[in-house]
Amino acid sequence: MKDPRIEKLASLLLNYSIAVKPKQRILINGESGSEPLLMELFNQCLQAGAYPFVATYPDSYFPASSAMHNRNNFPISWNLT
Repeated sequence: MKDPRIEKLASLLLNYSIAVKPKQRILINGESGSEPLLMELFNQCLQAGAYPFVATYPDSYFPASSAMHNRNNFPISWNLT
């Protein structure tokens, strides 16, 4: 069963944020775990007549992103006092 929130978010991103057009080439990338949204973006791009390309990356591909999930290993310390 599809999550209607994912369909709505994909529509918002494609129709409002970037205003996808027919024959436009669209790169859709994201980390593993975001596949439902990536696939919905892909399908809606096809419906709009665009040419989507999807690239997913493993969590270890972006060290900073992986570090954000584990605050103990985050390389940057912010002192906001």
